[in-house]
Order: sequence, then structure tokens, then C-alpha cells
Amino acid sequence: MTKRIFLFLVVVLGLLFLASCADLAAAPPPTEEPTAVPTATSEPISAAVVGYAERLSAGDLAGTLAYFDENPRMYIFGLPPAGTELYSGQEQISAMQDDNIANHIKMEVEVLNVVDNVVTARVTTWHDFTREIGAAPVEATGVYVIKDGKISTEAWHISEESLAKIKSALAEIMPEEPG
Repeated sequence: MTKRIFLFLVVVLGLLFLASCADLAAAPPPTEEPTAVPTATSEPISAAVVGYAERLSAGDLAGTLAYFDENPRMYIFGLPPAGTELYSGQEQISAMQDDNIANHIKMEVEVLNVVDNVVTARVTTWHDFTREIGAAPVEATGVYVIKDGKISTEAWHISEESLAKIKSALAEIMPEEPG
């Protein structure tokens, strides 16, 4: 993929994220963990995103990875300490999702918008680490590019409220750096 196409994709994902922010602000955050696995939608494009969340929440690594294409990318924007994380390729996505499953991740998605092959969703997760530090659930806007029924790109932007909870919790448990 050339740099121009990649930059164009990042700009489009950013614009889709901004368009969905207004919807995120209107809904109150969930406070309890999900008791049921999310149900699939009838929309074929969004079914890949919902199915991925179902398999991940069920602890099914092979089923989770089946929803990704052969060379996927995942971006997480806003996550401390680096601010942005990038996972690229099946090996990195597999290792990250295996860690999520080992930490009892639960993931809910609410599809907000589908435009061509791009799905925008509200994503809510519970993970052992965020539970332990009192920052669960974590909310984000997820933008997914679907190609041939599989996720080729997943980009999350952590909500300001969740980011504030994470930063506050980390400040309490991490020692201050010597000045």
C-alpha cells in the first residue's frame, strides 16, 4: 500500500470517527459487564464486526482471528502511555488477542453506521487490567474496514471519559519518575 493510500485511509477513518462522536456523547456509559454475547445484525458488512466481538468475548482465539484478513492492521489511539498502538499482521494481532482472552476480555459493539465497506461502532470492553485499576468499562469508537467479509483495518479511539479514568488510575498506581 502506498503512503498516499495509507494516509488517505487514516484521514477517512479520522473523519468517520469525528462523525460518530456526537452519537457517543448522547448515550450513558454502561456500568455492568455484559451478561450475554452480542447478537449478530442482518447487515453483512457489520456482521463481521459483531461476529468478531462475539468470538473474542467467548474466548475463541481461532474464531476471533477468522474475522481478520491475511494482513490486518489495528490502531488504538489515545491509550497511555504511548498514545497510539499499532498491531500489524496476523502474528501481532494473534498475540494481542491471545493476551486479551487470557485477561478475560468482554467486548460489546453497537454498530452506529455502515458506509460502503466501513463500519463505525461504539465499542465497550472489560479486561482484567482495567477491572483491577477501576477503569472498566473502557469505551471507544471503533472504525472497521471490511474487505471480502473480513476485517482488514480496525482503528479505535478511546473516549475522553475512559481515557481520564485510565490516566487517573495509572497515576495512583505508578511511581513518580525522578525529576
